[in-house]
Amino acid sequence: MQNAPGTTRNGRPVICFVVSFFPKYFPAGAEIQTFFIARHMLEKGWSVHFTSQDCGQPTAKRENEDGIWVHKLKPVRFFNPLRCWELYRTLLRIGADIYYQRGATEYTFVTALAARALKSKFVWATSMVPDCEKRKFWRLRQEEGVTGIRRLILGLDAWVRDTLISIGRKRADAVVVQNEYQRRRAKEKFGRESTMIKTGHSVPDNPGEKSHPPLILWVGNAKHVKRPEMFIELAKACSDLEARFVLVGGRPSATYRERLAHLARGVENLEAKWAVPFDQTNEWLASASILVNTSTSEGFPNTFVQAWLRGVAVVSLSADPDRVLTRERIGICSGNFARMIADVRQLVDNPSLRNEMGERARAYAIREHNLPERMRQYEDLFESLYRERHLVQSA
Repeated sequence: MQNAPGTTRNGRPVICFVVSFFPKYFPAGAEIQTFFIARHMLEKGWSVHFTSQDCGQPTAKRENEDGIWVHKLKPVRFFNPLRCWELYRTLLRIGADIYYQRGATEYTFVTALAARALKSKFVWATSMVPDCEKRKFWRLRQEEGVTGIRRLILGLDAWVRDTLISIGRKRADAVVVQNEYQRRRAKEKFGRESTMIKTGHSVPDNPGEKSHPPLILWVGNAKHVKRPEMFIELAKACSDLEARFVLVGGRPSATYRERLAHLARGVENLEAKWAVPFDQTNEWLASASILVNTSTSEGFPNTFVQAWLRGVAVVSLSADPDRVLTRERIGICSGNFARMIADVRQLVDNPSLRNEMGERARAYAIREHNLPERMRQYEDLFESLYRERHLVQSA
């Protein structure tokens, strides 16, 4: 077990991961990838810390989770100076050699500020494509289509957040992106060179037994940007097929969940499982024949890699990072809803085609997304920054 913060670390390097949630509390994609990195660095002998919004667990504000110190912060939706101050003080108390912050938020600025105060190293990593844009929250606000006083409030919130993100990104010692498109955008939009480290997952021994009739799966956090309602409409449009549609969607708001439940009512070929533990998503994917993605924007979806490793073809409405689905012939990017219906129908009716896609997908994912290789890239990056920090301090 690690020593508590503030006590001697016996010369061990200290790293802190700054994300919205600890995966045990809420298993979102960026958080799961960050946890993989944290666990790897713990195994390499580093002292590891993690910040997380408090999701209501009956535990202490600072908890040791299998060797990783988790520091829980009060939840926040909008920009809140008091929450930023709370995070800043927490990061200073941790006193890490390296801070890794993922996703473009005001916490990018706070982490940069804490790292500079401690003369530590700051690594900023993208979570989704809008992270590489100059005005991320301004664009998201426009997409929500709000009016009146709410539009004014959200506009001010977006301006403050985008300004802080811009300042924080400039002060990163290293930038990590998920794919080649993000690397280009980072260079074009804010003039930063970056390191590309692809999403990684453990390779299962076998892809699993596929269900019969074919299982069509949707997996993700049930929020507006993921558009789970379109999967419900897809199930309705394919009600005549011999296939089963399952929506595994974590943590929708009460209002949004009620809306989705209303849309799903009476759709006999559809089952909504809502939130399930991360390991169970892999079990669902192992038995699936097709994974459907309906998001407006993604970084590099964990679910794509999880599906490919289990021999599952992907049908995506919009997301196709670096055109990998098309280029590697491991899925289909439909482009519009009518085409998506036709693509799903084709794969359901043509098992040999979807099996060929699934086999290519598994081979590709093993080659490009195996977890040990991705973790070695992070380890090399962190080790290099750690040596650089201590060379400067000893000079």
